[in-house]
Amino acid sequence: MRIRVSVGPVLVAVAAFATAVACAPAGEPPAAASAASPPAAAGAPDVAQPKRGGTLILNENMQKPAMDLDQHRAISSDSLNVGGNLYLPILGEDTQNRGLNNIGYVAESWEQSPDGKTYTLKIRQMTTHKGKPFTAEDVAYNLERMRTQPNKLSLVRSGCLRAVVQKAAAPNPTTVVLTLQTPSASFISCLANPHILMIPKHVLEEIDGPGQGRAMQPEDVDGIGPFKFVKWVDGSMLEMERSDTYFRPGLPYLDRIQLVQLPDPSSAIAAFRT
Repeated sequence: MRIRVSVGPVLVAVAAFATAVACAPAGEPPAAASAASPPAAAGAPDVAQPKRGGTLILNENMQKPAMDLDQHRAISSDSLNVGGNLYLPILGEDTQNRGLNNIGYVAESWEQSPDGKTYTLKIRQMTTHKGKPFTAEDVAYNLERMRTQPNKLSLVRSGCLRAVVQKAAAPNPTTVVLTLQTPSASFISCLANPHILMIPKHVLEEIDGPGQGRAMQPEDVDGIGPFKFVKWVDGSMLEMERSDTYFRPGLPYLDRIQLVQLPDPSSAIAAFRT
């Protein structure tokens, strides 16, 4: 099964939503219907269940700098169709509850100190797409990278961290302690920012060498998200496939995602129709 989506200015959000539905963690299950709930209409069809398999094909801008494998450096939201599937945020919004609550991705749980200046995160133990352990040290490295911007990198999407975080530390493999300069009522929303994505430490250390700060190359890519990197032809296409190491068993439903660049509107419409 192949799902073709021609992505224009209006349909970008639709495509991103389709990807999110395929792989985003659900929140708490809906409460059971009460005795007062009206019965289902006779002969009403059953609610369709998700089916596993298929390829989602998106028409996307596949050229640098719009597309960047290093999500911390990304300057365009287009990169979220890649980074949001290869990597994971610390927290996220509960899409099953209208985004009113936060749920854990990299962090299983979190707590705030009474003075509001310390956040302690319990880190989920995961394995990267290349089989390496992902621990609290990876998370602390990501947060310190965003805070300090090594090699004078411009990490434009993580300003909410730099504004308040004084230090990120990993006292043990399952705990990250964040010390804030001052209490911040919006800090949890910052941790749930979809651009604040966690990339394995071994990848970032390789490209952040002293005086280096080089761009991430396809052969560098490793992640913890629902899809793993397959290949990228700059200006042409990028392909990802379902990861067997994703922490939520049975997800994602899609087999793969292909991002292709069809800048000519007539070509995009023809591809959509076929």
